[in-house]
Amino acid sequence: MSNSPAAEWPLAKINAIKALAKQVDKALANGKFFVPTNFLSSANDTKPLFHEKLRSKDYPDVVKSVNAWLHTNCQGACEQKQWPCKAGAVFVTDDRGQDGVRLWITKAWNDTIRQQRETLEGVLFSAAVVQSQQPGWCWGPLPLRGTSKVGFKISTSALQELGDQIAWDEKYFPKNPVFLHHYLKMHLRHALMKNQVLYSRSLAWFGAELEGGDHDYKPYTILFNTNLLSKYDRKVNLLVMCVPNKFETENQQKPWFAVRMVLSSELACTHAMRNHLRWSLQPDHSVDNLADASLVLIDEECRVVVPSVMRVPKEYLFFDPEAWPERVNYNGFVEHMRDTQRSDRIPREFVHLSDDDLRSRAEWAVQRAWESPNIVLSQWFCDKNSEQAVPQLILPLTLAPPPALEPRLGLVLEVNINNGIVYYNVLTALPLYMVFSNVLVCQPRGGHWLTANLPDVAPALMPENERMLAEAD
Repeated sequence: MSNSPAAEWPLAKINAIKALAKQVDKALANGKFFVPTNFLSSANDTKPLFHEKLRSKDYPDVVKSVNAWLHTNCQGACEQKQWPCKAGAVFVTDDRGQDGVRLWITKAWNDTIRQQRETLEGVLFSAAVVQSQQPGWCWGPLPLRGTSKVGFKISTSALQELGDQIAWDEKYFPKNPVFLHHYLKMHLRHALMKNQVLYSRSLAWFGAELEGGDHDYKPYTILFNTNLLSKYDRKVNLLVMCVPNKFETENQQKPWFAVRMVLSSELACTHAMRNHLRWSLQPDHSVDNLADASLVLIDEECRVVVPSVMRVPKEYLFFDPEAWPERVNYNGFVEHMRDTQRSDRIPREFVHLSDDDLRSRAEWAVQRAWESPNIVLSQWFCDKNSEQAVPQLILPLTLAPPPALEPRLGLVLEVNINNGIVYYNVLTALPLYMVFSNVLVCQPRGGHWLTANLPDVAPALMPENERMLAEAD
């Protein structure tokens, strides 16, 4: 471990850098590019960056450590705003001033702050990852290591709570526990993927500072948005609170166990959130006292902050008619469907189709999308052998000769964009009950051609056939 004071910083590092940013902002407001380091030795409530016992020759190492921390924790904000300055190059020092060693802000950062009319503190800490030294709600990447594969389970009580709030619909969102499990798991996977970005609000996690170790904070529970609405109030989102599953091995990222449903209307209610947390953390005696914890999800202006919902990129909301027919690739589609592992996907009454017939049906599906671009649906798909999920386009694929319209399979299109130009690869065709499950992850409010009462979907949703959905999941 380094002898630098920075090596001792967990939360103190953040508070010290905040104090530094405030001092720099004051200096810039007075037309100065630098701050004498002795001005930083009396910061209130923080461990100062520079103090009397620190030798001048050690100052560059401290500044280097600060820049490294800023690069790790704040670079995402700079890239998101497309700023030319880099978070890892904010400060430099020299010893030519009358006040001793001086700390300078680099010209790139000074110019950017002035052009954007921002403050340094506002830029670096507008969405701080860590909000409180006491246990509390935090945003930003989870302090977990291991594989990114997500395991998900849900308790009977949480399933019942959701079931009582969901606005079930026989055509678009049928009441089925296996389908609901798949829906929740994919939304959790999406939230965790987005959570890798520093300033993401895809999920909130309730945690506390650790003593030593590689991780500064331990997450006790996480909260993600299901994008489902309460049947009693369409302005209320249904959220799910999960805790780490303690039965998993320590060398892998622990799957999450859903234990509680939370209404978005409760996020600013201290009493309600305390009850949710106490109930969720009951088996974990490492959190005995929530009296000093930050229990509600509100910002500095006391506005409720709700975890974000899944948003499908615009490229997956409709078919680009300019791509047809030259930029649609069918290579490998027929061979893929003829593989023995997929031989049962084509209904028995169409097993006689030739390779040319199968190619013709795919071309007809794409032509229909060219004529009616809004016929396409978005699905959130994850292969069983993959740890990542991706959006794809789904077209209704009829197997009867054109101009037949009845969908029997879902034609899957991969979207590729090169220099702003959209290209499509025709990948495969999936049974409609699998497509139905994946499509509703992205579009839970329905309003499209893929409904639960289609002949190729309805049987899989029956209780006696739930195993079909479970195998697909």
